[in-house]
Amino acid sequence: MRRPTVSLVALLLLLPACGGGSERLSRSEYVRQADAVCSRYARTIAGLGTPRRPREIVRFTSRAIAELDRTLEQERDLKPPARLEPLKRRWLAAAARVRADMVAVRKAARANDLSAIEAALEQGVRHDDRSNALARELGLRVCSKP
Repeated sequence: MRRPTVSLVALLLLLPACGGGSERLSRSEYVRQADAVCSRYARTIAGLGTPRRPREIVRFTSRAIAELDRTLEQERDLKPPARLEPLKRRWLAAAARVRADMVAVRKAARANDLSAIEAALEQGVRHDDRSNALARELGLRVCSKP
């Protein structure tokens, strides 16, 4: 069995999410801006450290969820070329599933339920893999790193 805390950090570092503007962007500008926001997100998550105990996981996930919410809000404001908009919406939906998994991890940690933490992390990894695949389809490099 993998250590839940290591999986949690890996999941959150890999999660793609990106950021904003109001007019349609060229594909290259969309990729540049999206990847820049993903880089900021990854740096913030890395700065949270590695939680080792359930109490630390609760604190970590609370901060990570707040950061993800800010990041996803920036992504919703970002306007890719019109032909990429449906794919972007699918990507955001996949990221929302990962967010739900993060909430499940936090809930399990509050209950000090290590098996539930592990199960939520495993589900999160599957959802994150899907999110990364969609980010790759959008042409995002930083946001799709496994």
